[in-house]
Amino acid sequence: MKIKIVQDLICPWCHIGHHNLEQALAEWSAKHGGERELQWLPYQLDPIAPGTPRQEFRQRFKDRKQATDEQIDAMFERVAQAGAAVGIPFRFDLIEVAVDTLPGHIAIATTPPAKQSALIQALYRAYFEQGKDIGLTTEILDAATIAGLTSDEQAGIVAALTDESARTAVGSQIRQVQAAGVTGVPYFVIDDRYGLSGGQPPDVFAQVFAQAHEPVLA
Repeated sequence: MKIKIVQDLICPWCHIGHHNLEQALAEWSAKHGGERELQWLPYQLDPIAPGTPRQEFRQRFKDRKQATDEQIDAMFERVAQAGAAVGIPFRFDLIEVAVDTLPGHIAIATTPPAKQSALIQALYRAYFEQGKDIGLTTEILDAATIAGLTSDEQAGIVAALTDESARTAVGSQIRQVQAAGVTGVPYFVIDDRYGLSGGQPPDVFAQVFAQAHEPVLA
């Protein structure tokens, strides 16, 4: 089964969706076996241009959403409740600065496919549960260590983060995803046949897995 996942590292529903997808895949594999192939595609909800002064997270979020403090608090509470239901302790109060996610996407693209999910999970946790600035190379490398990347693999990330061609390649991927019609994340494509958006629960993924494995009528 091949699954494409479009995500951004500052998207809380992507964190929830990733968690639920992994649970659904584990349950499906236990019952049906088979191999899986995950392809992670980048997206940016809030692109930050290089050289932009660091900005306070909450204020930038308010400006982007054009929302009041009360509305922002309600958004965060809704996400926190959804996260708590699946064991994810969101700590928006710990996030101090707005994060540029492009370096994180470059790191993911540079990571061997078998370790990408672990790196993404480590970056989600660092940001949403500890308030780390995962746009910084030091924080990305800390997440890479947690994800089990070797020193050579981490050196590859460092090199990519200073390589303009890597930045260009990821930017091109983001534009391709947008041109394909993706306007929000997370977005999942199962076996190039079924699309799902949002932080869906495991049973919804299971239903789509079952549909994807039905014989295709000629």
